[in-house]
Parts: sequence; C-alpha cells; structure tokens
Amino acid sequence: NATIKNENTQQSINQQKDCQKYFGADICNKLVKGKIEIGMTKEMILYAFGKPYSSYIVENNLGTKEIYSYGGTIIYFTNGIVTTITIEQNN
Repeated sequence: NATIKNENTQQSINQQKDCQKYFGADICNKLVKGKIEIGMTKEMILYAFGKPYSSYIVENNLGTKEIYSYGGTIIYFTNGIVTTITIEQNN
C-alpha cells in the first residue's frame, strides 16, 4: 500500500457518493484517504488524484505500460492496472 498526499483528497459528499457508485465503498474509502494498491485501475487513480505531474506510455507486444508521476510517488500500470508503486524516500 502507498499513500499520496494531494490537496484534493478532501472530496465533497457528492463526490464520495459518486466514488462509491463507481468503485464500491471499500475502494472509495481507500482513495479518499489517499491510499493506493496494486490491482487498482488507472481510472481509480485518476479519479482520486487527478492528472499526474508527468506520464509516459510504452507499447509493445506484451501490452501497454504507463507510468504516472505524482511527485515522489511513481505508479506503473500494465494494461490499465497498477502493477508497481515506488515512493522516493527523503534522506
């Protein structure tokens, strides 16, 4: 599990209801708290955290890989699913 700090984490009640409708209460509660996990979808990440600071797409015979950067948190997707999360540690 990883947590992204985001100014938009405090969502309105209506947004939370929409979130629950689309992703279910359990996933929505994690997203609202800024928590991400392997297996979440790109749509979940975009819903919760918005557009990444930077992104890259790599396509090959194994599928489409995307990399989203949210500051010190890097999220790797394969075919739209979170496969790896890396977090820079400040020394």
